[in-house]
Amino acid sequence: MYNSTEPQALNRAEPCYAAALRYVSRVLLGGYDDAIRESGLTIAQLDLLATVLTHNGPLRPTDLGQLMAMSRSTVTRDLARLQRDQLVTLMPGNSGRELRVAVTEQGKQAVLRALPGWATAQKNLRGRLGANGIQALLLVYEKLKGGEASHDRG
Repeated sequence: MYNSTEPQALNRAEPCYAAALRYVSRVLLGGYDDAIRESGLTIAQLDLLATVLTHNGPLRPTDLGQLMAMSRSTVTRDLARLQRDQLVTLMPGNSGRELRVAVTEQGKQAVLRALPGWATAQKNLRGRLGANGIQALLLVYEKLKGGEASHDRG
């Protein structure tokens, strides 16, 4: 890809996959953020809250990071914001030394407020990508979820 120190190396014959992924992410996730804006959540926050809610009991932040393929620092930062907004609570775990993340009643209500917008964004994305595009997206997701994306990055 960028195997030269010359600026013209940026004019590459092969597209940069990272640039393509970043573009797709911004465009598609922006549609979700717009659709759920009235709930007060971003799609990243909704994803984190939903992951905790659908898990069997409170999660350790480390386990949450592994489930979501997020670095430790990103989990810490995101949980701090959600805790500040009283959407999650951090409580002592069994050992007393570890913390567990639980969604508060206020957090559950925020998720419920976001669900209609999320459903609209899902429908819009299906319309935009079509069945083949959604199938390709899910194929990549499953491949990564079963592989390196599930490893702790932080």
